[in-house]
Amino acid sequence: LLQHWSLNQATIAQSTCEAELAALNTGAVEMKLVQTLCFEIGVDVSLRMCSDSLSAVKVSMKLGCGRMRHLDVKRLWLHKERKQKRISIEDISG
Repeated sequence: LLQHWSLNQATIAQSTCEAELAALNTGAVEMKLVQTLCFEIGVDVSLRMCSDSLSAVKVSMKLGCGRMRHLDVKRLWLHKERKQKRISIEDISG
């Protein structure tokens, strides 16, 4: 065990899609931390996320916020990471 932590969602989501997107975002940030740690010890890893929220996965595929204009700009960095193929996000059945 290198590190552990527990988080609560700091913002109030207006929809379940927004809550799941926030969770994907937090998970991606944590994955980037683990990827950096692995790089420091000489191990190259690729990032692949799976989510059972099809709506959050679909929103993460789009560029920009689309009809969800209330989204924080900080949540949109996941779009850029996915577009540049730094993170793979897939849908799984829940």
